[in-house]
Amino acid sequence: MVSPVSHPIVFFDGECGICNHTVQFLMAKDRAASLRFAPLQGETALARLGPAAVQALDTLYFCDRTGVYQRSAAALRIAAYLPAPWSWLAWLRIIPRLIRDFCYDAVAKRRKLLMGDHATCGLLGADQRARFLP
Repeated sequence: MVSPVSHPIVFFDGECGICNHTVQFLMAKDRAASLRFAPLQGETALARLGPAAVQALDTLYFCDRTGVYQRSAAALRIAAYLPAPWSWLAWLRIIPRLIRDFCYDAVAKRRKLLMGDHATCGLLGADQRARFLP
């Protein structure tokens, strides 16, 4: 069982362009700075999610005090932590998960074609760096 977290954690592919842009977006919108970020290639992801999860680089994971979520469920759970109007996206949970995950997978399969790879992330301020976990 995964131990409770003090801050919700977004686990993302650290080399994916869409993922990196999403993290930048989330940091800008999360005014309360409640979200933390960890690359799937890092030790935090391995310790919290296990080896099978860190092999699935096309999957977004999210961990908060209520549990671990993946794919569309993770994205919608993250939206709930953002201020309005972004938090309203959480209402998309009314769409059946099968349909949501089908759409998620369609984008995930083409993510590198859409935005490319990023071997490094942009320059971050000290306050932003503190929100990243190894």
